[in-house]
Amino acid sequence: MGTCAIRPEWQTYRPMDLYDSVPTTLAFSLLAYPVVTLEPPYQQTNTRRMLIGDHPTEQESIDWSMQTYVRPGDPPFFLVQAADDRIANAENTAILEKACQDNNVDVVRYLFRHGGHGFGMGRPGTDTTVWPELAHEWMRQRGFLS
Repeated sequence: MGTCAIRPEWQTYRPMDLYDSVPTTLAFSLLAYPVVTLEPPYQQTNTRRMLIGDHPTEQESIDWSMQTYVRPGDPPFFLVQAADDRIANAENTAILEKACQDNNVDVVRYLFRHGGHGFGMGRPGTDTTVWPELAHEWMRQRGFLS
């Protein structure tokens, strides 16, 4: 879930073993076709219904929206999505990209014309097939790969 990328300290369940107590530090986040915001006009998603129900308060929608938590010093973001995604509106990655830019967080966003939702490592016959190579190069340039 994308919220875990921006709020790694957030406890979403009661710790069950020692591993749940290990602090997490993210080097970067790579998000493909994420649901970023639960705020109007992008709230009509199954994600919103599953997380905060059919009739959330305005504050609940804000609290569960990733852009609320982007801060200077956050690790870099690599975002990838298709413009024809009918599950997660492509504005989701645009919203997160803007939040990152507003907070001087390193971000790159690739918006492919075709590919829909859930294109995995790339849907054959669409331009999404290049995103794994783009991600690899992005990670290499930032020193995450040797």
